Amino acid sequence: MNTLQSHSTTRSRRSNERAHRSRPRVVRDIERAEEEIERLTRRLAECESTLAQAPGEGSLRTDRDDATNGSSFLERARVAVASALADGRPTIRAVGRALHASPRTVQRRLGQQGTTYVKVVESVRRARVERLVTDGRLSITEIAFLAGFADVSGFRRAYKRWTGLAPAGARARENMTANRSKNAKEQP
Repeated sequence: MNTLQSHSTTRSRRSNERAHRSRPRVVRDIERAEEEIERLTRRLAECESTLAQAPGEGSLRTDRDDATNGSSFLERARVAVASALADGRPTIRAVGRALHASPRTVQRRLGQQGTTYVKVVESVRRARVERLVTDGRLSITEIAFLAGFADVSGFRRAYKRWTGLAPAGARARENMTANRSKNAKEQP
């Protein structure tokens, strides 16, 4: 073997050794990512379970099942908006993708049912927010985020416009009502 071939073979072995050493790091990264996915999947299941137990318009899973069983376009749009709220502000483009329709088609089909995209988003937000505020398990900041508001002050203004009360005031009122009914049950 000449020196050129020997040098080439040595270089090849070195690059193979480097590739072999770096492979476990990649494998470790993949394993960490899989663990994170499992953790997030468990957290999502917990959140869906919480929503399923909450009073109101039903769980997200039930809404999804209804939407796939031939519900109206409006119901399917409501489910798509509810799903998009988890990602922040639901855009008509994202909702259209979920419905396999263009934004213009979403507008037109909602118009045929006597509503608009903005009204659908508003009603889905309001239903979710009212349920979460009275539930009391999440902070006002968390509720604002889950409802797709950019900041808490915008959420508070919208909630007051919808109900006439600030979110904290509505929660306090709900707690007082719950305590009164609890006390009434305890007395003979």
